[in-house]
Amino acid sequence: MKIAAILFVIITSISMTCDSLKTNQESVTGFQYETYTRGSQYKIIITSNRTLIRQTGLNSFQQELNTPESKWNELMQLVKKVSLDELSAYKPQSSSRSLDAAPHATLEVLTADKNYKSSTFDHGNPPTEIESLVKAILTLAETVEKQ
Repeated sequence: MKIAAILFVIITSISMTCDSLKTNQESVTGFQYETYTRGSQYKIIITSNRTLIRQTGLNSFQQELNTPESKWNELMQLVKKVSLDELSAYKPQSSSRSLDAAPHATLEVLTADKNYKSSTFDHGNPPTEIESLVKAILTLAETVEKQ
């Protein structure tokens, strides 16, 4: 009886861990990166099909293009390294945004069931846990803006 109970606990734990990994791997539908200051907002929305960049304020513009499959695959590999349930708890590396020395920024990972949003951090200096993912998103946005 004790062995059956122990096996049940182990199997349940493994199942829950696998479900958590599936969230990172299978159900991510998009990303939203946003920066804002008092007078402007810059937003990047990426799905497997489209990348939208919108800026408001003095130099307003909007651009939308297809998301390259290779870039989407890169984002999917990088998001696997992030614990979505802990995304909002990741600590910023600096707080220049509180002195208006850097724009405020947030990262949101969109899934089929839930959206996971980071705490606010300085644009250009994300928490270390999401640094490579944010850099890949910004690099993709730069290539879209140049087209």
